[in-house]
Amino acid sequence: MRDSGRPEPPTVVVLLAPGGAHDAHALRQVLAGLEEEGVPAAVETAAAHDCVALAERAAERSSLEVGVGIAADGVCLTHRALHGRPPLEHLLDPVVASRARCLGHDAARLVTGIALKLPAG
Repeated sequence: MRDSGRPEPPTVVVLLAPGGAHDAHALRQVLAGLEEEGVPAAVETAAAHDCVALAERAAERSSLEVGVGIAADGVCLTHRALHGRPPLEHLLDPVVASRARCLGHDAARLVTGIALKLPAG
């Protein structure tokens, strides 16, 4: 619930490691993938430096139960139902724009229930 009393809009939450320990290019690509699929995102910072932990926290915060974590160790996508299990996607090298964008598409597709793109390799 917002301070104004209005409910939060449904979003995929993207959590970033504090202090800029993440790849800004990867963030832009993930957000572009989400936008292209028509699913809104909320970007926040959390006190963790592990992209898997960030993704799990993001999924817990997301009203859509889907979270993305971005840190120096990569980019992760998970669903709240997968808490404690390996993430759905974990990119160790998100510098490749098409892979990070694909992860954004898949985050949105988890919400809409259509087939995932899952990056090759």
